[in-house]
Amino acid sequence: MSWEYLQYPVLQVRQELAAHFLRGSRRILEIGGYKTPLTHFLTHEFDEVVVIDPLIESYEASERGGRPCSIRHLALDLDEFDMESWLKKPFACVFCGMDLNRVDKSPVEWLRTVCQFLLLLSHADIGVIEYPVNWQSSVQLFHVLLSILQPQLAADIRIDLSRYPDAGTVSDEVRSRLVRRLVVLRNSDKVEKIQDIQERVARALFGSHAAKVVLDLSKAALRAVADAFDIRNYKVGFVEPARAEFNDGLDVTTAPLAWSFAVLIPFQPSSQASLQGTTAVMAGVEVQLYVETGEVGIGLLPEGGESISGERLIKAAPGQLQTVELFIPDARGHIGVMCRNGRLDNTVSKARIVKIALSIAPPQREG
Repeated sequence: MSWEYLQYPVLQVRQELAAHFLRGSRRILEIGGYKTPLTHFLTHEFDEVVVIDPLIESYEASERGGRPCSIRHLALDLDEFDMESWLKKPFACVFCGMDLNRVDKSPVEWLRTVCQFLLLLSHADIGVIEYPVNWQSSVQLFHVLLSILQPQLAADIRIDLSRYPDAGTVSDEVRSRLVRRLVVLRNSDKVEKIQDIQERVARALFGSHAAKVVLDLSKAALRAVADAFDIRNYKVGFVEPARAEFNDGLDVTTAPLAWSFAVLIPFQPSSQASLQGTTAVMAGVEVQLYVETGEVGIGLLPEGGESISGERLIKAAPGQLQTVELFIPDARGHIGVMCRNGRLDNTVSKARIVKIALSIAPPQREG
């Protein structure tokens, strides 16, 4: 599903509430403003507002309403933003939506991004966090935030817009995103450097058993499973008109609908035994592919099909062989690798998968 639903007028109540709680803030940093940045909703005088979002339209101004100030909308990811100057002066931090694009990053990259976010938020005099209560990546991130920063919840507001008249024409998936939570944070425990929280955050995100593998980035901790996949033995996808055929690699053409399933490449029956047991089975999957147009998502599909594990987004790079490594803290109950369309609406994506390899953690010895 794309992010276009965030432009629904009714959802702007989130920014209006955030602006209310920021009336005393002279310097404001917003993460993820997309197409409705907080700048348009602020009614008080301020000295500086910076909004960072990789999808935002760049903008700069030195005054508003005849009053001197600094306004910058920067088309940047959080990892690209220089936050040092913000850590030295009072400021407020806002994050409506609270999604750090987990599917774009490897586990190590994701861990670094989350730690940077927590470092920044811990130095804010006030934090305003808002997210959909049914979106698990945001829910997990909020729980990690509470565990690491131990903030005071100065306000905690549930926003249910799912029965608003405009919601009657939206899909069930979008309607589930219309139930939101907005929290105002104060007095967080300050983080001085990322290394101080890295291990605790890794354990919270990936589990204690998997944290060491993520922190050490150690392939030696995993062993190859021979012939785990046969990409010739794919299963045709769940949404037409996705197509797949084998021609010097598995050629995949996705349906134009964002996030539509395309093809499932199942585990070989002989490899399923490697994914059994009473304890978690950590696994890594290496995928080599060409993406000629659009964007595809690659991840592990569980039996129920209700979610995708370890998914990464791969953008088009015509003629370039790309290698993607997935990490799954527990691969039990998964049936294979799913390739599906990326987040771009009305876009047909084309990819050719030439190799998929599975590695798993060796079984733990008793005693």
